[in-house]
Amino acid sequence: MIKLVVLLLAVLLMHSIAPAQNRKAQYKLDPYGQKLSSDFMDLGSKYPDNAMAFRITPDSGRVYQFNAPRYSAYKINYADFRRKAEELSGKTFSDSTIFIITYSYKDDACSDWFSNKMSRGLINRRKEHYDTQKRFIEKTYKNSVFLILFEEDIILSNNPKSKREYFYTDKDNFFRKTIFTNPTLCGSHGIIKPDGVTLIHNGEYRADWMAKHLKPEIWNSFFDSEQINLSPPKK
Repeated sequence: MIKLVVLLLAVLLMHSIAPAQNRKAQYKLDPYGQKLSSDFMDLGSKYPDNAMAFRITPDSGRVYQFNAPRYSAYKINYADFRRKAEELSGKTFSDSTIFIITYSYKDDACSDWFSNKMSRGLINRRKEHYDTQKRFIEKTYKNSVFLILFEEDIILSNNPKSKREYFYTDKDNFFRKTIFTNPTLCGSHGIIKPDGVTLIHNGEYRADWMAKHLKPEIWNSFFDSEQINLSPPKK
């Protein structure tokens, strides 16, 4: 039942991001690299375990390919992760902190909310959407912290030293290289637990929906599955 709900959400989200997929796209490919003559609309139901990856190359321009994993599971070094999160945020986190992360990739053309130059006005617009989710997550899930990270080359016009800030630049792309390894249309979300177990969802989603994966019946449904194996992410 849980996986059926995930599939239905994937199909709905594919419909919502269809306009973004056409923004300057030179090539649209299926998971196997075959060029599509039709729309992406049916890919979410046909390949429910995949999400929309993108890349920009000098010769091909913007390429969309439905070959990113919808979910990935890692076992990471939590101490290193927490230390890096403290460095970029200027905050101190306990060793029992559960991190819920939203990650934005450079050159993502998901919507007008996504840009390589995040002005103060654009940041405020996104915070109008995320502030409520942040309050819900941190109130509902004990020891949880919600942060939004941006790939290093995305310019943020904000004040990272503010105690209320939760938008941060991924300095040296530490998180991009070690956890969020699949540039996906509309970004990725992750949960990092104190034991280092990490669950990543690629593609358009809501942070509060991601946080619900912390419920034991949902969390265990993933890690009891043979389809997800704990392994270090590819670098």
